[in-house]
Amino acid sequence: RESHWERKIERLVKMKINRTKGFFITLFVMSGIIVIFGTIQIQQLINDEEGSQSMNLGVDRLIYPQHEASSSRVVSDDFLSSRKQMINVRGEHSSDLPTDPIILEHPANDPYGIYEFDMNNYVEKTYSRSTSGLYEMSLTYRLANDSHFKAEYQQHWNQIFNAAEWESYRLGFTPDDHYCEAVERHHQSNELASIFEKKSIFSDYYHRNYARKFIRKNLHDSNPSIDLHLSEEQKRDMDERLSVDTSIFFTKDHLFHMYYRLASQFLCDNQMYNHIAGNSQLLDKDNLTRHLRNYDRALEQADKKMCLERDMGFYPKTFVLMDENDCGEFFMNYKLMKPFEGIFYVQKVSKHSHNGEGIRLMDHSALTEFYHDNNQGQDCGRMSQNSVMQTFIPNPLLYQGHKMDLRVYLLVAHLDPLIAFYHSGFARISVHPFHQNSPHLSQQLTNHEALRGFYTDGSALTLEQTVKPMSALGAFLKTSNVADEEWVNTVLTKQLQNIMTHTLKAVSHTFLKHPGTFEVFSFDFLLDTDLKPWLLDVNPSPAINIATKEREEFWTGFLGGVFEIESRILQSGLNAKFDFYKSWEMIVDERETNVKDRYFGLLEEDCLFKNQEEVF
Repeated sequence: RESHWERKIERLVKMKINRTKGFFITLFVMSGIIVIFGTIQIQQLINDEEGSQSMNLGVDRLIYPQHEASSSRVVSDDFLSSRKQMINVRGEHSSDLPTDPIILEHPANDPYGIYEFDMNNYVEKTYSRSTSGLYEMSLTYRLANDSHFKAEYQQHWNQIFNAAEWESYRLGFTPDDHYCEAVERHHQSNELASIFEKKSIFSDYYHRNYARKFIRKNLHDSNPSIDLHLSEEQKRDMDERLSVDTSIFFTKDHLFHMYYRLASQFLCDNQMYNHIAGNSQLLDKDNLTRHLRNYDRALEQADKKMCLERDMGFYPKTFVLMDENDCGEFFMNYKLMKPFEGIFYVQKVSKHSHNGEGIRLMDHSALTEFYHDNNQGQDCGRMSQNSVMQTFIPNPLLYQGHKMDLRVYLLVAHLDPLIAFYHSGFARISVHPFHQNSPHLSQQLTNHEALRGFYTDGSALTLEQTVKPMSALGAFLKTSNVADEEWVNTVLTKQLQNIMTHTLKAVSHTFLKHPGTFEVFSFDFLLDTDLKPWLLDVNPSPAINIATKEREEFWTGFLGGVFEIESRILQSGLNAKFDFYKSWEMIVDERETNVKDRYFGLLEEDCLFKNQEEVF
C-alpha cells in the first residue's frame, strides 16, 4: 500500500511539476512577446521623439546652432540686454527678468496668430515656465511643439530646415560655418553702437539697380563685389568672404536662407535679414488660396463673418489644380459652361513665378483645349500642373482706356509681436488699350517685366507712361466723375490696408518667427467699375527700377524708410519708436495693449480670436 500511495503521490508531484513548467514556459514566452512588442513601441516613440527633436534642433540650428552644451554662450551680453528691453515694453516685470537666455513661448496654441495680445500675461506665463535649461532668446514660440503646425506644416518646414544646397556657391562667396563666431568676436572688440551707426548692408542686387546705388550712396556696401547677375564662371573664380561689419542682409534672392545657414553662415546675433523663412506660404498662389480659405472658414465657425467680406469677396474665385477637389470642381464648372466670348479664367503658375511668367488667358477655346489635354478632366489627383485657375475680373476700372492695377507694399518689420507698415505704391497701366475679349497680354497685363518687349512698339505707351502715382489716380477719378479726389486717401487706402492685414493674419502663423528677419511684400490689386478692390497676387523683393526723376524720388523714400525702420529695431528692439515714416504708414503694432491702437482701427476687437477653441 505504501508503495501504491508513494507511486500515486509521485505521479501527482510530476504532474504538478509539469504543469508548473508549462506555466513558466508560457509565462516566459508571453513575457518575450511583451518585451518585443514593448521594444517596438518604445522604438517608435523614440523615432517620433527624434523626429520632433530633429525639428526642434532645426529651429535651434537656424537661430543659434551652438546650443549643444548648457554652458555654451548663446548670445552676447549686449544682445541679451537689448532683447530684455524688448520684452520690458512698458517698464513692467523688470525684477522678474532672468539672467539666462530665454525662449519666449507663445501664450497659446494659436495657429492663426490673431489672439488678443496681452503683454502682461505673455511675460508672466513665459517667465513662470522658464525655470531650467538653455533657452533661445528669440521672441518666438517653438513652432515644432505646435500640434497644428505638426499636422499641417511639418513637411514644409522640414524642407526649409533640411535644405539640400547648403554648400552651394550661389553668389560667389564661400560659405563659412564659423562666420558668426567671427562676427561675435568683432562685436565684442568694437562698440555695437558704432557698428550699427555705420549701417553696413550686404546686397546681391545688380550693380546698376537703384537699390544697390542707394546703398552705396547713402549707406555702406559691405561686399561690393557680390552680384546676383554674375555669370557662374565669375562666381566660381571669386574668393569673397562676408564682411563681419554687416548689419543688414538685403538680398533680391528671397530664398537666400535656403543656400546659407542661418546663425552660422549668415544672420548672426545683432544682424537682420530681409526675407522670412516660410514666405512661400504667402507668395505661392496655391498656398495663399488655401490659407485665405482656412481663415475665412475660421471666421465663419467663430461667427465672425462680418469681419471679412462674404466668402473672401476681395479674392477672385481661384482653383488649385494640384488639389483633387479643386481640380474636380473646376472641370465640373467647365462642363456646365455654355460657349462664351472673351476671357473667363487666368491660368497662373503657383510656385516660384515672377514677372508674369506662365500667365495664360483662358477663353472658351483655350479651356476646351485644356480640358482635353487633361483627359477630359479625369486626371485630377494625378496632375503635375504647378498652376491655379483664377477667375478673370471682366469689368476693370480703366485709366484713359487702359487696364490698370495698383501695386502697394507691406513691410513686415517684426514678427513676434507683429509690427507692419503700409506703403501706397503706384498704379500700373497696360501698354495697349484694354479690350475685354482680347487674348493679347499687352492689353490685359500691367507687369512691366512681362511687357518689356512691347515698349518699343510705336503704338504702345512707354515705360514712363505706364506708371502713375496715387495722386494721379485721385485726379483721374475726379475728372472722370467717378469719385472725389480724396477718395483714394480716405476710402481706398483703408480698404487695401484692411485686406492686407487680414491676409497677413491668415498666413503669418506659418512663418518662422526669427527676431532678425523682416520682409517687404508687394500686393497687386485691381479696381473694378464699382470701385471694389480685388487682391490678385502677392510678390517678393520689389523690382526697384527707375526711369524718371519721380521714380528715383519714390524709391529713395521707400528704401530710406525700410532701412531706417529696421535699423531702429536692430538698435532699440521693441522699444523702437517710429516717429518718422518717410511714406511708410504703420498699420499693425502688437506691442500695444489696446486693440484700436494695435491695428489702427483696421481690425475690431470682435474680429480677434481669443483662444484656440474659437479658431476651430
